[in-house]
Amino acid sequence: MFRKLFGTRGPEPDLQRKADELVSMAHAMSVGSYTTFGERLPLIFEFSTDEWDFFLTVGKVFVAMSALEALEAPDSVKEPLADTVVRNLMAWEPDAVRAFEDCKGLFEKTYDSLSQLDEYRDDARFLGADSVGTWIAWNLLKHAPTSHDEGNLVRLLGLAATHGFVSWWRPAA
Repeated sequence: MFRKLFGTRGPEPDLQRKADELVSMAHAMSVGSYTTFGERLPLIFEFSTDEWDFFLTVGKVFVAMSALEALEAPDSVKEPLADTVVRNLMAWEPDAVRAFEDCKGLFEKTYDSLSQLDEYRDDARFLGADSVGTWIAWNLLKHAPTSHDEGNLVRLLGLAATHGFVSWWRPAA
C-alpha cells in the first residue's frame, strides 16, 4: 500500500526471490556438474572439487549479475538485488567477492581481445561464454589455456556458466 501511495519501488517479489537463490543455485549446479563434465573432458578430474565448485560458482554468479546490469529496470530495483547477491556471496565464501571482481576484470579484457578476432566477428555466439570460460579455466589450470583440451575446457566452462544464468532475471515462462 505504501508503495502505491508514494510511488516508491523496490524489487518485485520474483526478482527478490531470484536474488536470494542465485548463489546457492549456482553452487548447487556447479557441484552437480563435476563428474558429468569430467566424463566428457577427463582434464577436469585434475582439478580439486573445491576449486571447481568455487570458480564455476563465481563465474555463474558473474554471468547473472551482468544480466542484471543489462536488465531494463531502474537502479532502485537493481541495487537491492545486487546487494542481496553480494551478501549471499560473502556468506557463502569470503573470498568470492574478490574473485568476482577478478572475473569481471579478466572477462572485460578477454571479451575486448576476442571480439577483434575474425572468428568472433563472423560469429559472436560464443564470445561471452568463451570470455567467462577463460577466467574459470585460467584459475583452475593456474595458467592461461594453451592446449587443445584446455581450449575445449574454456568453451565447456563458459557454456556451463552462461546456461541458465544469462537469463536468470527473466520471468519464468
